[in-house]
Amino acid sequence: MTRGPHHGRRDRAEPLARPTRATSREVWLAAMPDEPRTYANTSCPYCSIELDPPPKAKRRCPGCGEPIYARMGPDGFTYLLQVADLPELDRIWAEHREAGLYRAKVAALGIDFDALEAEMQARDARHTARDVWWEAVSEHLLGALASADWFSAQVGYFDRARDLADHGQPWAEVARAGFRMELRHYLADVDAVDVLACRCRVCQVDAGRRLLIAAELPAPRLPHADCEEGWCTCDYLPSFA
Repeated sequence: MTRGPHHGRRDRAEPLARPTRATSREVWLAAMPDEPRTYANTSCPYCSIELDPPPKAKRRCPGCGEPIYARMGPDGFTYLLQVADLPELDRIWAEHREAGLYRAKVAALGIDFDALEAEMQARDARHTARDVWWEAVSEHLLGALASADWFSAQVGYFDRARDLADHGQPWAEVARAGFRMELRHYLADVDAVDVLACRCRVCQVDAGRRLLIAAELPAPRLPHADCEEGWCTCDYLPSFA
């Protein structure tokens, strides 16, 4: 048998060329759904030359050569922006997402967000979604306190404290009110609690400390004011001993 020059050698396919950034961008743009967009503006944000068609993504202006950014806003419109406009759009999107979270939190309380917002606007000027949530929590707390539902009141105070902490506002006294509600809730079943402390040195001083609820209730020591974690995660646990 005559052996060819390639006998015993596996043919290899030519390696595929690595796509360049430009090639990848073209493929990505081609894969975008060709859905109609509503543009808030269709001219260059630098030189005002009309763009037809307007860009779907970042593109340099054919007139002045400056980079144009096509970004969608929360209102569903696509905006043609300068690079300096991008931080403001990011801020608007952050506010929009935060408003959605507050809407969900109000709904979790069983309260109609839009109805409560309309009621607040009738009394005063425009309110943020966070203001509406705070009003909803106030209603929730009043109902819980009136019915001696200490557990629900505890949740309301802790939610407020966490929200204050997330916005860099003083929160410890609101959390302390929540711990007071927690102690009242435990008092129905036990006379004492144990401190479950976080791992910081300040809080570890109270780790495992057993406390009579009647003595602790007027001025709960939790949260620890000097907790090294910032947000003190210490808690009371009911003692059945």
